[in-house]
Amino acid sequence: MVYFTGRLQIKVVEAANLKPTNYVNRHSSFIGSTRTHLNPYIALDIDESHFAKTKSKLKTINPEYDEEFSTQVHNGQVLGLTVFDESTLLDEFVANCSIPFEDLSENIDIWVDLEPCGKVHIIIQLIGSKSEGKYTMMYIGR
Repeated sequence: MVYFTGRLQIKVVEAANLKPTNYVNRHSSFIGSTRTHLNPYIALDIDESHFAKTKSKLKTINPEYDEEFSTQVHNGQVLGLTVFDESTLLDEFVANCSIPFEDLSENIDIWVDLEPCGKVHIIIQLIGSKSEGKYTMMYIGR
């Protein structure tokens, strides 16, 4: 297992091909329509500990965010991104992904597939060290 300690800087650029959930469409059908859009936002976490979220974008399945976040990480293993559909009653899960820090280089601009559907474009900069186990070996990003 690889651990990362240092500063994570992430820019959530956009998401694409998001799909309304069965739950959303099931409840929309009661009023005689099927939703083809969402009010999506993305929640970010490290090892399932929330640290940021984007603003919601209205009525889209291809939201553009261009939002930047930065956080200190101590022995982080996995970066998580979860897309939710903002609702007046209860925000609904849409899709998510988990990216192990061992799969990230110090500067990376990538599209990541979401489960069950869609993808997200992120730009990441890591400034710190990666280690095997709990013992740190220096790896300084730029």
